[in-house]
Amino acid sequence: MSDDPASSGQEGCKSGVPEAVLAAAEQMLAAVPDPLQLGDHRVVDGYCLETHTLGCRNHADEPEPEWWDSHWAIYDEYATDGLSVIVGDPADGRFATITPQRAG
Repeated sequence: MSDDPASSGQEGCKSGVPEAVLAAAEQMLAAVPDPLQLGDHRVVDGYCLETHTLGCRNHADEPEPEWWDSHWAIYDEYATDGLSVIVGDPADGRFATITPQRAG
């Protein structure tokens, strides 16, 4: 993991993400130690949690040479949406996102 506060979970606390939600996202990320594994998603206390891996790109039938570009594009989308908190380092080929559910 990197020394980036967002990667260590500190950003989640600053962003008002409950500790239980942050812990769930960290646990989900730990469950996919191999970036070629398929990620998962679930809802915890009104937050959408997703793990994003290179394996997800493979499962989406993307050509292997495009996996990293797609992975970084997904990271960029969440990193700039103004809502999501990112857990982990996308350069490791896997990261998790925590995004508040939208009402209705």
